[in-house]
Amino acid sequence: MKNYFLFSFFVFNLNLIAYSQNTKYNVPKKTNTVVLLKEGTALLILTNLAQYLQDNGYTIDKMDKDLLSLSTDFKDYNFAGKAGLKIVAYTRQVDSIVKIEIKGKIELSSPFGGQVQYEACNCGLAGDARKNAFNTLLKLLENYSFESIEFLEK
Repeated sequence: MKNYFLFSFFVFNLNLIAYSQNTKYNVPKKTNTVVLLKEGTALLILTNLAQYLQDNGYTIDKMDKDLLSLSTDFKDYNFAGKAGLKIVAYTRQVDSIVKIEIKGKIELSSPFGGQVQYEACNCGLAGDARKNAFNTLLKLLENYSFESIEFLEK
C-alpha cells in the first residue's frame, strides 16, 4: 500500500510538472521557432534584443546589421547534465511591424567525450533536454516586451 501511495504521488507530481511547463502560452507540440511581432524598425529592435540578451547573461557571438541577425555564445542553463543554450534571431521589417524569429540550439556533453548539438523544441517528455531548453527560452522572453507571439515548426 505504501508503495502504491508513493507511486501515485510521483505520477501526480510528474503530470503537474509537465502540465505547468507551458501554461503561460499555448505552445503546439514540435514547435522549434518563436516569432515575436513588435512595432519599430528592424535594426533598432535587433539591437534592443541584443542588449536584452546581454542583460540576461548571454554573450553576443555575431551580429549582422546588414542581414539583421544575431547569435549568442552557448550559455549554461538549468539541466541535469552540462548543457548550453545558444540563441539565434532574425528580424524582418513588414511595414511598421518587425517580425523576430528566434530559435534555440543546445549543446550537451556526450558521455563518450565531446559535445552533441540539438535544436531546442517543444518535444519529448518533461525531462528532455530539447524541451527544457525551449522552456528556458520562453522563460527568458517573459520579460521582453512585444505585441504578439506565435509558434512555428520549421
